[in-house]
Amino acid sequence: MAKNVQSNFKNKAAWAKSLPAPDPKGSVEVSKATVTGDTAKVSVKVLSGGNVVYKTNVSLVKEGGVWKVADMDQGRVQ
Repeated sequence: MAKNVQSNFKNKAAWAKSLPAPDPKGSVEVSKATVTGDTAKVSVKVLSGGNVVYKTNVSLVKEGGVWKVADMDQGRVQ
């Protein structure tokens, strides 16, 4: 994650606690990135048993030659 996003969490344990439980039947689909200079955007779908259960948009930033998460919208449960 980008440095500004990391600062929103106290530590790795707080970040891990914020994540949903894994789904053994689940998968994730990420759209092709739209890149503008050192920023990019992708759409992410989380699927369970082939059904979309969550959608979100993710903004990325290139820091030190590495793409990192800069921001995510709140997404929506389907």
